[in-house]
Amino acid sequence: MKKRLHLAIVALVVMWVIFAVGLIFIFSAPTIGERMGHQAIVRAGGSMDTAIYQRIASANTTAFNTAGLALTLVGGLGFIVSGSAAYRELD
Repeated sequence: MKKRLHLAIVALVVMWVIFAVGLIFIFSAPTIGERMGHQAIVRAGGSMDTAIYQRIASANTTAFNTAGLALTLVGGLGFIVSGSAAYRELD
């Protein structure tokens, strides 16, 4: 019983970390997208068509938002399930 409770608590902590990483990805996605756009300009020699820059920044922002959403959903649902398992083991 103690081992199962320990595993449930470990899973709870892991899911909380995954949830937090997902939130970080979601809230920092615009900054990451802008940085990647800036890096593309630097790699291109200092100038680039504005439409290409916007496409790079927008695509990377969307990608990090999507990854953050997936991590947040998995972490949040896992947190609920792990918390339920830990609560059941307390009896």
